Amino acid sequence: MRRAVYWIGALLLIIALIVLIFGAAAFIEEHHWPFSQIWGGFLLLLFALVLLILRRQGAFSSGMTTPGKAVPVRPKNYRQIALYAVSQAASPVVLMNRKRVEDFSEAGPVTQKGIRGCRDFEILDGANSILGFHDHPDEMWVAESYVAIAEHCAAQGWMKIEGPAT
Repeated sequence: MRRAVYWIGALLLIIALIVLIFGAAAFIEEHHWPFSQIWGGFLLLLFALVLLILRRQGAFSSGMTTPGKAVPVRPKNYRQIALYAVSQAASPVVLMNRKRVEDFSEAGPVTQKGIRGCRDFEILDGANSILGFHDHPDEMWVAESYVAIAEHCAAQGWMKIEGPAT
């Protein structure tokens, strides 16, 4: 809902700016101002505004780091996988919807339900990706350099390794 309101507001702002420019066109022409330069400046500012909005919304990337080669997996117990990966990392960083998470308790967001409802999920060891997904947990991957974590989780029945690293 909040995202829809944001986009409607942005669209209304853009329409208001266009109406303002065309409404002021007669005034600008009447005073012999260089209309082409003003219009060009407006289009440049409009392009910069749209670019800023798209970049802020994450339209150019999912916000996730690329692990290089990744092993596709099918998770079953998201919470246990996440907790094991965190326990194996030297300096773990958990990102849920691009926000850092510090609370790994049952009351925190790193639960079966919390991870399932997440759009972007990633666990890093410092700056190196361990595992993550974008859109849905069924698209989870484990970085090739952390395949031992995937093998342990598969042995525990928490996930299924679906193929070799790609």
